[in-house]
Amino acid sequence: MARTELLAGLTAMSAALLLTWAVEGIVTLLLTKNKKYLMFNVWVNALTNPILNALGIFVAYRFGGHTAWVIYVAVGEVIVLFAEAWLYDAFDRLSGDTLKSRLWYFKLSAVTNALSFAAGVVMNVMLK
Repeated sequence: MARTELLAGLTAMSAALLLTWAVEGIVTLLLTKNKKYLMFNVWVNALTNPILNALGIFVAYRFGGHTAWVIYVAVGEVIVLFAEAWLYDAFDRLSGDTLKSRLWYFKLSAVTNALSFAAGVVMNVMLK
């Protein structure tokens, strides 16, 4: 991979993380009305988003471009959805709050991920 491709990938990953933080952060704050969950969302996405995007770039580069990337993202987003829901639930239990049920955190993860994914698609379309 050439240096310019690497730089482009890192720039795209940074933009994806910033967009994810903005969209998911706002939605999390609106739905939980709790700044603690907003901060937890920032940390969860700092972990899951770069991993998902770095592997996505690798898959696209290694296995043949856009089609491989779309399949990877579809599967990866489902895995991230479950991982984030589990992390929210674990955080809730460890913090002693138990504000919501496990199903509620799954729904929160589904809504925030769907909206940030849609925002990313819109951004990609606008930039092309």
